[in-house]
Amino acid sequence: MGGREERPEQTAVQLGRPDQLHPPSSRPALPPDDSSAMDLRALALVALLLLGALSAADGKPISLTYRCPCRYVESNVSKSHIKHLKILTVPGCSLQIIARLKNSSKQICIDSKLKWIQEYVEKYLHKRFKM
Repeated sequence: MGGREERPEQTAVQLGRPDQLHPPSSRPALPPDDSSAMDLRALALVALLLLGALSAADGKPISLTYRCPCRYVESNVSKSHIKHLKILTVPGCSLQIIARLKNSSKQICIDSKLKWIQEYVEKYLHKRFKM
């Protein structure tokens, strides 16, 4: 058909660096190199060791909620078996009374509703706040 040949349409392919081919938002994710992964692992290990050292230094476990010291109380304890009493007032807990026993030096929680405990606490408070 005349002296003219039809040529197929050609598209130009641009060669260059990979970061020039894709805009920053559409770049494919590259796997992290081993050195950066090792750095993150080392940093995580150091953070865990520091956290462990800080919690061990205090001697108390880290907790988000506080429990009352006396979850279970004894109600059949005689005054003669007690070496000394400790009275704790903890917010959110009933009156906490901890007794150290004479023979075993064991500490137990005593029911604050016992009559002799109530008398003792009343005398203690009267003596302490006497004006």
